[in-house]
Amino acid sequence: MKIEIKKLFILNFKGIRNYETTFSNRTCLYGNNATGKTTIFDAFTWLLFGKNSLDQQQFEVKTLDENNRVIPKINHEVTGLIEIDGISKEFKRVLREKWVKKRGELETEFAGNTEDFFIDRIPMSKSDYQTAISQIISEDQFKLITNPLYFNSVMEWKERRKMLFKMAGDTSYSEIAERYPRLQEILAEVEKKSIEGYKKQLYVDRKAIREQLDQIAPRIDEQTRTMPEVPNVDKINNEILHYTQQLKVIDGNLDAIQKANRQKREAVQAKYDELNKLSSRRIELEQEAKNKALEGNSSAQGEITKQKLTIEDKKVKIESLKKKIENSEKDIEYLKEQNNKLRKQITELNDDNPDFSQVQELCPTCKRPFEIDDIEGKREAIKEAFNEEKVRKYNILRKKGIENTMEISRYREVIITWQEEINFLQSEIQQIENSIPEFVHDYKPQDFLDADVMAKIDSEIAVLREEIERPNPVENDINGLVERQEIQAKIDDLRDKLSVLKTIEDKRKRIKELETESKNLAEQLMAIEKKEYLAEMFENAFVSGIEEKINLMFKNVQFRMFKEQINGGKTEDCTLIVAGVPWTDLNSGGKIQAGMECINTIGKHFDYYAPIWVDNAESITQLPKTESQLIRLVVSENHQELTIETN
Repeated sequence: MKIEIKKLFILNFKGIRNYETTFSNRTCLYGNNATGKTTIFDAFTWLLFGKNSLDQQQFEVKTLDENNRVIPKINHEVTGLIEIDGISKEFKRVLREKWVKKRGELETEFAGNTEDFFIDRIPMSKSDYQTAISQIISEDQFKLITNPLYFNSVMEWKERRKMLFKMAGDTSYSEIAERYPRLQEILAEVEKKSIEGYKKQLYVDRKAIREQLDQIAPRIDEQTRTMPEVPNVDKINNEILHYTQQLKVIDGNLDAIQKANRQKREAVQAKYDELNKLSSRRIELEQEAKNKALEGNSSAQGEITKQKLTIEDKKVKIESLKKKIENSEKDIEYLKEQNNKLRKQITELNDDNPDFSQVQELCPTCKRPFEIDDIEGKREAIKEAFNEEKVRKYNILRKKGIENTMEISRYREVIITWQEEINFLQSEIQQIENSIPEFVHDYKPQDFLDADVMAKIDSEIAVLREEIERPNPVENDINGLVERQEIQAKIDDLRDKLSVLKTIEDKRKRIKELETESKNLAEQLMAIEKKEYLAEMFENAFVSGIEEKINLMFKNVQFRMFKEQINGGKTEDCTLIVAGVPWTDLNSGGKIQAGMECINTIGKHFDYYAPIWVDNAESITQLPKTESQLIRLVVSENHQELTIETN
């Protein structure tokens, strides 16, 4: 698709009051600073996208006067004749001010801006206008192939890189692996994770294994240093057997004493169980009495609450009616004021007289007096029309006054009805408040307890407590218990000495496991280092293949797609380079030349050509050839007014 601008008509746009220009395939705009070169470019981008040439949507479109104030009540328009693949279409965008006159005001006031849109002089909505333009070319595509600086200065580098990859055609990992058979070993992992992702995984794996290896030697040394000496097993086992036989004799004596004591404790426990049952029964009876008292009081309280809620509902209704009465009284006052104004207007209307100043008594041509009858006839006609209009206005004012008076009567009637309803509700509230004391009760738990039953339970509890508190000593063999603890301690100490055998066995087993683990980790580390070497080879080959494909599309510029890091690795990049000089270090002319070569390549690839606008073109002696329409903006001190040359 090829887009060319043929004509541009500007009206009241950024200081240009009325300007029309024609463009050719090669157009040059000469002018000193502030003569309107960039304004022409702004007008073109605003016409299509509502933005200026710097991609800003908020900028001053309107024309200012000598005091830098917006000139009001004028339209701001840009009309462009644009040829699309040889077919001409006219686009027009109009910004106009809305001025409205409020009721009762004499002057209009500014009420905001609005925009109108036309294609081939057919009006359309903003959304339809934008849709029609986007079907021709999107805004991003337009900026990409019309501004030499956009691709490398404005476009985010990852998006720029993505576009170059798309233009060059992806280089697959399998293609690289076919050139270098050794890389087949890691091809599947690279295809799954990407080279960069695979390298990161290997780095993490290698770091983890190295950390594990570094920990194994200290752990083996710790196991060796903390391994105890082997004890005399036979001697220790004989001593344990001797002390165990002594424990059997002591335990027999202690068992006989414990049996007698257990029988005494069981008898006492039976009395405690009976005491607990009686206490629980007493608590149950008291709780039942409390519940019955609460139930009786709660029922009475519920009825009182119900009556109070009824009172609150009626009070809410009363407040609502009072508010209605208040609002209606305000409406009555307002209607009375309106009737007073109407009476004043009728008085003014009665005092008004016809205006005969427009009746001419002399001929405007020859200055001769008109006939008296003619003059009186005109006066009579004016008077008759005046009186008819006076009667009409009087009838309107009188009708409005009658309507207001009827409305006042209606409000007064309804106020009386609402006041009667308030009086009735207040009477009901008084009746309910007088009836509330009838529901008040005060029940106590004692009202529901059987005194004889409670006395019998208290008597049985007292007897059991007396029996429990009677002395009934139990036997203890303190010396036997102390001797048993001493012997058991000796046995435990001997067994602790034997437990080191298990510790020694565990430590020897652990040392062997650590040695095996160290060997396995070393083998894993070698395998990872081999894969890292292959991944580095893969990355170098892939980088070379991609950069070669991309740079074959360009003649004078090259793109660095990967950047060397200090640690020897590579990181993603997308920097344009001309003769060894990166884009950021090129001068203005170099950036424009390189940017135009990018536009030519992109346009050719996507078959999109649009007008290229070259600002500050005076700094460039020769521009690259292009199939696109070229518009140069040149600062020239010799041109105090904007001058356009075409060829």
